Amino acid sequence: MGMAQDIDAPVPERSEEYVYGHLLETITGGLYPNKMDVIREYVQNAYDAIREVINEAPEEDRESLLETKRIMVHLDSNSIFINDNATGMNYETLNEYRKIGYSKKVFGDYAGWRGIGKAAGFSVADKLIVSSSIGDGKTHILTFNSKEMLEKVYGLRDEGKNILLGKLIQENSEINTIEMGMEPFTTVELHHINEESMEIYDIEEVKTHLASIAPVPFSEEFEYKNEIESELRLAIEDYTPIKLCVNGIQIYKPYRNTWVDPDSPGDETKVTTIERPNFVDIYDEENEELIGFAWYCKNSTSGQITTEILNEGMGRIKVGGLVFRVDDIKIGNSDLTRSTIWYTSTHLSLYSFGEVHVLDKRV
Repeated sequence: MGMAQDIDAPVPERSEEYVYGHLLETITGGLYPNKMDVIREYVQNAYDAIREVINEAPEEDRESLLETKRIMVHLDSNSIFINDNATGMNYETLNEYRKIGYSKKVFGDYAGWRGIGKAAGFSVADKLIVSSSIGDGKTHILTFNSKEMLEKVYGLRDEGKNILLGKLIQENSEINTIEMGMEPFTTVELHHINEESMEIYDIEEVKTHLASIAPVPFSEEFEYKNEIESELRLAIEDYTPIKLCVNGIQIYKPYRNTWVDPDSPGDETKVTTIERPNFVDIYDEENEELIGFAWYCKNSTSGQITTEILNEGMGRIKVGGLVFRVDDIKIGNSDLTRSTIWYTSTHLSLYSFGEVHVLDKRV
C-alpha cells in the first residue's frame, strides 16, 4: 500500500507538525460511536473548570460557590449550547484551544486531561463555536469550520494525500473579540447538528443521558440522598456535585426508593423497592491507602433490579447493578462492574444498585 502524499512541501520544523489531518477523522468519529458522549465531553470540561474554582477558594466560600456555579445545556434552532460560569478564558488560553491533543491539565487532577475531547464536536456539527470571557468586558469567539475541515480530509484521502493538522485548523478557524462580558463564562456551541448526528438533538435523551453519567446531585425524591452524599464527602476529598440544567430544568441522578414498571403503571406486583444503603471502603493490597469507595442499595425482594426508572421529562433509565465513577462521572455501565468484580454468580450483580467511586489516580 502506498503512502499518502503530503501536500506541504517544507520539511516540518517542530515535532507537532508531524501530526496530520487524518487524525482528525479518528478522534472525532472513532472515539465517539455514541454521539451523546460528545455532549459529555463538554460537560466534563465545564465541570473541571467549576471544580477548580471551588477547590481553590477558601473553605468558607465553597458552599456559596456550589450554589452559584452551574452548567447550562440548551438545545435551540438545531444547535446545542453548553455554558459554564467558571473563570472563562482570555485570548491566549482560547487560542490554545486550537491545539488538538494539547492540555495544561495535570493527569489525575481532572476528569479530562488529554486535550482531545475539545474536538468532539467536529463530528456532529457544521461549526464548533467557543465563546469565552474572564469578565474584563471582552469576549473572545473562536470558530471552527468543522464541516469544511472534515470535507478537506476526506477529499485528500480519496486522492491519496494528506495535510498537516495544524495547517488544516489554522485555515479553517478564526478568533474574534467583541466588547462584551462583565462576568466570566465559557459557551461551547455545536452549531447546526448534521443529519448523521440528529440523535443528540433530542432533549429527552440528552436529559436522560446526563442524569445517568454527569456529576450531579441526587434527587430530593431519593430518601437516602443526604446519607449517601454525607458519606461520599467523608470519603472523597473533592466530591463536588454540580448544578446542571437542560433547557432550564435541573438534572439529578435517577435513583429512587420505590418505582413502578413503566409498562405496567397500575400493577402493584411490579413495584421495585430498595433497602437502606450499605457503604464499603476499598483499600489497596497493603490495606493502607483508600483507592475506592462504594455505596449500594439492595432490592428488598432479593431479586434482580431489571425494571427501568421513568423520570419525569426524561426517558427510561436502567439502574440495576453497580457502576464505576471517576471524579463522579460514570464510566461504562453495569456490564463493566459485572465483568471486573463478579467472577462467579454474575446474576447477583443486579440484586442492587449503586456506585463504585474510583479514587486511585493511577487508574
